[in-house]
Amino acid sequence: MIYCDSNLFIYPAIYTADRKTTMARKILEALARGKLKGLTCSLTVDEVLWVVWKNAGKAAAIEWAKRVLEFPNLKIVDTTAFDMRKAIDLVQRYGLRPRDAIHAACCLNHSIFTIVSDDADFDVVEELTRLDFKTAVSRIKT
Repeated sequence: MIYCDSNLFIYPAIYTADRKTTMARKILEALARGKLKGLTCSLTVDEVLWVVWKNAGKAAAIEWAKRVLEFPNLKIVDTTAFDMRKAIDLVQRYGLRPRDAIHAACCLNHSIFTIVSDDADFDVVEELTRLDFKTAVSRIKT
């Protein structure tokens, strides 16, 4: 199982002719077809809604947030006080920004140690392996 960072959904929502977008779409297609199983937290829905709203408008934001909530083979977990305690620890230990720390905490608290993200800030978290979009695509079994 992989942890899906919010930028995996944001890139296809706001960019069209971009290499990262193409890679993100391939990962999402593999997830939809069941070649991957994913987990993310409720913060992802918030981030998708906010970033897409700012970049593509309210209607697109609502559509993409709904897509995330209904995405096949993606489990969305609530962010809990336990996650927040872990996030604070990760901010202290690694200097992560709060939202990145929340994602990393949810990932680790669900015993997932691989995060698919184009955000290199996760690389400092020793307990995690970050797969950028290109690497993730190369590991998908066809």
